[in-house]
Amino acid sequence: MLAAKVQIDFAGLTYYPTSPTKPTERSLDFFNKQIEQIHAAIDRPVIICEFGYPAAAKFPGQFADWNNPIDGYSLDEAGQTKWLADFLATARSNPNLAGAYYWSPEWYDSSMWSAFSLFDAKGSARPAVQALKAKAQAAPPSTTPSTRSSTGDIHVYFGNLHSHTSYSDGKGTPEQAFAMA
Repeated sequence: MLAAKVQIDFAGLTYYPTSPTKPTERSLDFFNKQIEQIHAAIDRPVIICEFGYPAAAKFPGQFADWNNPIDGYSLDEAGQTKWLADFLATARSNPNLAGAYYWSPEWYDSSMWSAFSLFDAKGSARPAVQALKAKAQAAPPSTTPSTRSSTGDIHVYFGNLHSHTSYSDGKGTPEQAFAMA
């Protein structure tokens, strides 16, 4: 995209730490190294467009194999809570990370994504919600200079934080998606 002279404000990534099969690719240290490498390569801040951590070791659906354990984090509600708190602390301390969006935290009525949701099958908040609330009150995320104007106003960007092509479960080719963007 840079070679095609597309103006890029942020690099956007998906991050599900329990999806890699290699244990070395599941740690927060590995995550930080990836952010550093991307920032160094394109000189742009990074946004995590979607992330999540399961509150169960076994769950049905297309993401059922995203249950690879991470040292220090159980695959249950306590592990989800601890991982989310540690991830948010890591994200806030990384100067090259401009934001992170938990994917569908409100989802609770389907087995496909329910393990990653921050709400249980009855719609009640899981303990991990407290990790969001407590950290947000104690230490609001800082913004990088690139996300604010010289007067301190927040920039408004038009963009797409998430899309799929026929290479996964969407429609069209990557070339068509690029042309649309």
